[in-house]
Amino acid sequence: MADGVALRPAFFDADGDFYAPRAACRSPWNPNNQNGVAVAGLLMHLAEQVPSPVPMVSAHVTIDLIRGVPFGPNQGRAEVVRQGHKMQMVESFIIAGGEPVARARVMRVREAETPVVPVPMPYPLVEDLPDQPFFNAQGVFGDLLESRIVRGMTGEPGPGAVWVRFPCDVVAGSPHNPVVCAAMLADFPNGVSNVLERGRWSFANIDISLHMARRPVGEWLLVDAATLALGQGLGLANAVLADRDGIFGQAHQTLFVAPVG
Repeated sequence: MADGVALRPAFFDADGDFYAPRAACRSPWNPNNQNGVAVAGLLMHLAEQVPSPVPMVSAHVTIDLIRGVPFGPNQGRAEVVRQGHKMQMVESFIIAGGEPVARARVMRVREAETPVVPVPMPYPLVEDLPDQPFFNAQGVFGDLLESRIVRGMTGEPGPGAVWVRFPCDVVAGSPHNPVVCAAMLADFPNGVSNVLERGRWSFANIDISLHMARRPVGEWLLVDAATLALGQGLGLANAVLADRDGIFGQAHQTLFVAPVG
């Protein structure tokens, strides 16, 4: 409690431009590293702190996981690499040992009134579904995540869809917005739609690509994902992203597939 107000749970604590991960940031693939949800959230949080010259919408986000992000305090920074009144490119970095270990490139496009072509809402709303954690999400994220399963995700391989809400801060004391949540959700597709035998195969993603046709709204976001595993040591997880108003974007992950052990 602080001044009688309950502190929200968070992924990171900030100390200047260094960000110390809490337990929920630990990777399920390597306990010495941070997971992609936390990394994506911090990179997008950093990018969102950079002002734009006019109102802009984040249209395309590319996240490169250069190498494992160590589970410990790491430096974070963001900068404008392309400036204009129609488009702006922002890059954010997580730096460990003086070297970038993860990077996000955020392409922003000026906001303007343009035609809206309606897209039917193909998913049931959150209120129509029971509160239901998926896989070991509660064990990994605890009170940092709420979910409502739409389809799949019964433990059997195959596609899945789930509503997710993050009742937390990415960085303690700094409430995030739906754009940051969308970047975090873009790390979910491989887990939501795994087609490989768990315990025998690892399928960690090595990048994240997020495309948005509009700014997402609200706390609850949906990911509807499917995975391609066609041999040759890699895979591809693709997802549709939606909010209460309907579909707003897509996410993609390149997967590094390898035997466990």
